[in-house]
Amino acid sequence: MTTTISNEAVLHEKAAMLSTVGRWSAANENLPWSPAPDSHAMRWGYDDLRPLAIAAADMVKGDRAALRVLTLANPGHDREAAVGYLYSGLQIINRGEGMTPHRHAPTALRYMHEGDGAWTTVGGTKMYLDPRDVVITPAGQWHEHGNDSPTDSPAIWQDCTNDPLVGALAATQFELYSGSTDLDRRGLGQDRHHRNPHEPLLYKWDNVIRALHQQERTHDPDPHDSYRYTLHAEGTNAPVTPVIDAAFTLVPAGTRTLPMRRTASAVLIGTQGRPTVCIDGKDFPCNEGDTIAVPSWASLSYFNDTADPAVLFEFNDAPTMTALGLYREEKEHGR
Repeated sequence: MTTTISNEAVLHEKAAMLSTVGRWSAANENLPWSPAPDSHAMRWGYDDLRPLAIAAADMVKGDRAALRVLTLANPGHDREAAVGYLYSGLQIINRGEGMTPHRHAPTALRYMHEGDGAWTTVGGTKMYLDPRDVVITPAGQWHEHGNDSPTDSPAIWQDCTNDPLVGALAATQFELYSGSTDLDRRGLGQDRHHRNPHEPLLYKWDNVIRALHQQERTHDPDPHDSYRYTLHAEGTNAPVTPVIDAAFTLVPAGTRTLPMRRTASAVLIGTQGRPTVCIDGKDFPCNEGDTIAVPSWASLSYFNDTADPAVLFEFNDAPTMTALGLYREEKEHGR
């Protein structure tokens, strides 16, 4: 039977009945011709968030404590993301608490803010974290967390994951370990300050800052990145994970970098000093522990007008964009 379509309105009506839409219609007039992220450039102050975390540590107990996290929710969209499709949030664990061993599809990094007994185990290796350390919990690997503080201090770290992207791709998966722990029991009695120089999952701050200062002594600063220490997979120049990249940037006193932009979202965490982050012409002062959202394709530069060096930790989704063939960048050149 032939269907009579007398005009375009009828065409759209018939198409809608078949869950179809004409791409030429007004509903599609706003398709962007260049990257148009819905995330806002913004800053979360650690001094503002810390009292909330401390209060949550007292109030949120029992099974709920496993998700005792202050999610950084960008107001530009409804999804739980700090920027783009990257998740970040502050988690606090009291002394003696621990998370049930588990694994999940999202890739996670954790940046340590404070505490003297926080630990993470991945695949049976127990690693203690000091402030400014970064630990990787790769997608699909068993891991758990806890706090063995000798001074009864809470541990606060920052979760850095690609949960929103994994969720958007309908690939989320979470599994609890069937036993009581995934730890190698021989590791339970090891010294709290154990260091494994060959462990690619734990990046110690003292090694990072030493490497940055070595760059400063031997190299001229990059006009856009100043001095940058990228976390690589052991023995390679590959990103620390296949989907998330991470790095520390040193901005010496009196330094101002040139703007650049790229098709990758990024989260910056103030690690040392008080730099200023400039995003699309807006200045965001960054104290230690503060978090700054940098949307994809936003112009980004740094300056440090203090008398002390400044360091920022960054995680971004550049490896994901590269794998999709979507990564590109533009760098402003000095005259």
